[in-house]
Order: sequence, then C-alpha cells, then structure tokens
Amino acid sequence: MSRNIIFIPAYNGFDTQWPECIESWKHYCKRHDIKLIIANEKKEYDFEAWGNGCFEPWWDERLVELDYDKVILMDSDTMARWDAPNIFEHTKDKEICVVADAGGGATGGYHINQWIDFNTNIKMDPEKYFNTGFVFLSKEKYLGIKEQMPKYYEYWSSFYKNGNDGPNACEQTPVNIIANELYPNEITHLDFRWNNMVMSKYDDGSFINDSFIWHFTGPRMGGHKRKGEVITQIWEHIKKNYE
Repeated sequence: MSRNIIFIPAYNGFDTQWPECIESWKHYCKRHDIKLIIANEKKEYDFEAWGNGCFEPWWDERLVELDYDKVILMDSDTMARWDAPNIFEHTKDKEICVVADAGGGATGGYHINQWIDFNTNIKMDPEKYFNTGFVFLSKEKYLGIKEQMPKYYEYWSSFYKNGNDGPNACEQTPVNIIANELYPNEITHLDFRWNNMVMSKYDDGSFINDSFIWHFTGPRMGGHKRKGEVITQIWEHIKKNYE
C-alpha cells in the first residue's frame, strides 16, 4: 500500500468543472501506486469569497489522521502527462518541494506586500515565491504549516466579512510566508516541468512535450469557461495516450 498521497482540493463540485484533469490524475496514481484523494465535499461559509476553498486543504482532517509519509496538494486544474515519472521517487529524500510562480519576483513582491500589515517581519525573498497549485510536503511539514494557517485565514477573511477584497492570492502567500519562516533550509525548488503554468502558452501545444504537469491557470486563460474549453481541447488531442 502506498504511503504517499496526491490530494486534490475540489470542494463544492470543482472535480466536475475540469473532469479531464481528474481523469489524468486517476491514470497517474494507478500507474504509480499512489493514493489519490479527491476532496469534493460540499462546504458552506458564512461569507462569500472565491478563495475559501483554497484554504480548505489546511483544515482537512484526513491529512491529519491518515498514516502517510508525503503528500502533494495539487490543484484541480492541473493535468498529469500520461508518461510522467513518479514524483515521489524523484523527491523521496526531500521535505518540501515547490515550483516558482510563473510571475517571478515581481509577482512575489506584489503578493508578499499585501501581508505586510499583518506580519511586519516577513523576510522572504520574492524571487523564491512559489505557486501552491503543486506543493510537496512531508506529513511533519504539512502539520507545521497547518498550525500557523488559522491566524492568516482570520486576517484574510476579515476583509470579505466587511465587504472588502482581501489579499488576492488567497492561501498561496501565507503558505509561502510560513514555509520560509519555519523551514527556510528545507525547501527544494523543482524546475518548471513539475508545475508548468501554461497560461497563454497553450496555443502551440509545446508544453505537452516539455513538462510533466500542466497547470491551466493565470489571468490570461480568460476565466473558468475559457479554461474549460482549453482543457477539453487539449484532452481530445491526447486522451488516447491514457487508454
């Protein structure tokens, strides 16, 4: 039985928004004997904000109670290439693995600055800002970050409860800040192949051959409807490889 987990937060029906992505992960996990958890339970909140679901993996009791070594938190709009190698074999001696956000240091600086009023001691290098659509963690490191998350969520949610917009990267920046505060020397930055933020680069399909995990994200995707169209278009082109 695998002691590794891929955990896909897809609360409130997000697993049905991009089912092709979910199918790719079912194929990947079966091929590599990895436990797959698709968290698609209905959640209710006392205020409306898109980012609520982004924080949910940090409250999910399965990741506390289950016996496992490593977990990857993987966004539901990611797709694994049919022949992608086993990421857990590639990173088996690591504690935390991430991939730099496609926006680079400028994006990192922008998002980090949104939290300065809450945490005036942030010392994180913006160039090391990572995307949380893919986060590889040992159980110990997951639990360590989880312990710090409620106070960040409380600050973030206070904006929306008062009818304002809060820091717009949701849980991503808190995870960056906490991981760099607690475990600065245990974070390994993997290359883009493990979280290729496709965005506007889908037109020529080059990402299919140059990376293992495709992440259909970013403002250039044109919203959820356009994202779904792109994912379906790509899937029709490659689905024979998963059969």
